[in-house]
Amino acid sequence: MERSLFDKPIGRGDSDGRIKFDENCSRPAYNKQDTRLRSGTLLLTILLELNKGMETSDELEYRLNKSHQSVSSALNRLMKKTLIKKSGLTRDTRSGSKANLWELTEVGKAEATSWDNLNF
Repeated sequence: MERSLFDKPIGRGDSDGRIKFDENCSRPAYNKQDTRLRSGTLLLTILLELNKGMETSDELEYRLNKSHQSVSSALNRLMKKTLIKKSGLTRDTRSGSKANLWELTEVGKAEATSWDNLNF
């Protein structure tokens, strides 16, 4: 039987087609996620870049050739892990606007140093 663009979606969900959230499955799976930094990931790359000195997200985007969304997401995750923080200083971006400079926290410095010692 051929489906049209106007057919309701197939799959788990309520009668109106919305996906159900299964508390018994989804939450435990989410909580099991491994959140350690891995070699070659953007999170680790940014951590090691900030170990060299403070940078804006714009500078990281340009240096790493990554999108604004990717770098912003990675910075947000690193901040939630308390590995980086805003320094309180700003610098001009390529467009001329002011941007926060990011720096490592003490925890972030220890993490970056342990990776730096592996000599990638």
